Amino acid sequence: MSENILITGAQGFMGNALVAFLESLNQKNLTKITRNRIFESNGTFHDFDLQDPEKTFEVVKRVRPKIIYHLGGLSSVTTSWADPVNYVNYNTALSKSIISAVERADPSIRVVFFSSSAVYGDKITPLLEDDYLAPDTPYGMSKLLSELEISRLQNFLIIRPFSIIGSTKKNDALDDWITQILKFRSSTQNTLNVGNINVIRDFLSVQDAIQMVWDLSNVSTAQGVYNLGSGIPVSLKFAVELLLEIADIDCLINQFDEPRIRKVDKQFVVADIAKILGHKISLPMNTLRETLEEMYQTRKMNQTRLDLMEKND
Repeated sequence: MSENILITGAQGFMGNALVAFLESLNQKNLTKITRNRIFESNGTFHDFDLQDPEKTFEVVKRVRPKIIYHLGGLSSVTTSWADPVNYVNYNTALSKSIISAVERADPSIRVVFFSSSAVYGDKITPLLEDDYLAPDTPYGMSKLLSELEISRLQNFLIIRPFSIIGSTKKNDALDDWITQILKFRSSTQNTLNVGNINVIRDFLSVQDAIQMVWDLSNVSTAQGVYNLGSGIPVSLKFAVELLLEIADIDCLINQFDEPRIRKVDKQFVVADIAKILGHKISLPMNTLRETLEEMYQTRKMNQTRLDLMEKND
């Protein structure tokens, strides 16, 4: 039977993937909230502001979701520095609106909050859920403050995604590299400009991430904070070389010190995923090579389609 499910941030990178996954499971009773609209399960939509606690309460009371996936909010680390106070206030206001609605409508509703690995401090070994928290960006601070609010609920999960990747994700290193590589075909440029690739990250495909979260959210005994990653350390240098191999591109790599507002670029950000795997959920199925292959081929196909459309105009 299809359950009532409410999703905030439904048009974001992970939110969109979650919606697609749930629809593939024939989950029909989905209520989706985006930046300024709500899409009802009957197909209708109208303007909506998740910052409004009363309207949010009315929605939760009417929909009576079994579970709320809260992915809504601003998600750019870089832009969080442009207006830090308003950035933090906005993200935490959305979380407080959801919390208030659940407490008033039905405290038993399960709330799954998508936080971030940005809440952690520096560490040179895989990060555990109870490790030291020291966000160094307004974005990370907004996530930590929301975690503190969410943890007051009766039935909650806090998910801390690490480097979740996929073909529709924009404004990260992989997106930049693929964009540059695709331009090589139509120019004489043969130098790939990269930033600091001497750091270690933990990559997980968005499809695997959503499957793992779905499995976990359906384990009744699961409660509290969980890392979401592959648990596999990968250097960005290896990732860029692998991507060039997949694209069959021979080019120069120009590493430069890109100006950053954030002064600290953490050298090692890898998840310890023992806790989430302890619930016997689905293991990640896609290797980094397979995920990068899918990302590159999808972007290449989309770019070819755009080129043809421009040519025919």
